[in-house]
Amino acid sequence: RPEHAKVAELTAKQADFVKKYAEVESWTGPDAMSARRKATISLAAWLQLLAGFLLASDFVLMEPVCFRKFAVNDSIGRDLNGNALNVIIVPLGVLALSIWAFASGLHYFHGKDLTRLARKKLAADGE
Repeated sequence: RPEHAKVAELTAKQADFVKKYAEVESWTGPDAMSARRKATISLAAWLQLLAGFLLASDFVLMEPVCFRKFAVNDSIGRDLNGNALNVIIVPLGVLALSIWAFASGLHYFHGKDLTRLARKKLAADGE
């Protein structure tokens, strides 16, 4: 059927892109990622792990270091002085959330950078 031809064509174009993306995200080989790109994604992963360990320590330690103890049935007005953000303990809570947000931004940037590079190489190859 004619509508299936369009779907098949789009799938073939996407397959070319997926193949090119796999090439540009490779750590080894002739088209391996640059040292800058490897450092970016490695730093993002390391920082996300660090933030995760900080946040997990909050559940393991007897005294919380990132978030104040708070339950759904507690009162924001009474227990947190009317500000829900008071559940975050300064400075470690803010630090953990900031590290996680920065690492997530790096991860997002890395994905967009590789997508741009794959599209650029795909266009250069004339595919």
